[in-house]
Amino acid sequence: MKVCKAISRATMCDAVRKETDSRLEEMAKLVAAFGTGSKYDLKTKRDLNARLSVLNREVREMAPNYYKLIRQNN
Repeated sequence: MKVCKAISRATMCDAVRKETDSRLEEMAKLVAAFGTGSKYDLKTKRDLNARLSVLNREVREMAPNYYKLIRQNN
């Protein structure tokens, strides 16, 4: 896995930006689908949190400085 130290999405390496965007989009999709009964609904809060934790870790490993920035805004 490639790592990018850029602090903003605009200056991030293309490959890492695409992978990071993919993880963030999946996170948004899972949270939006939770409790809806759709095919993306993970059914339990525990399963949702487990998957979000994996995705967060992947973003943190690929783009550690960007991760710090977006975590501060939550």
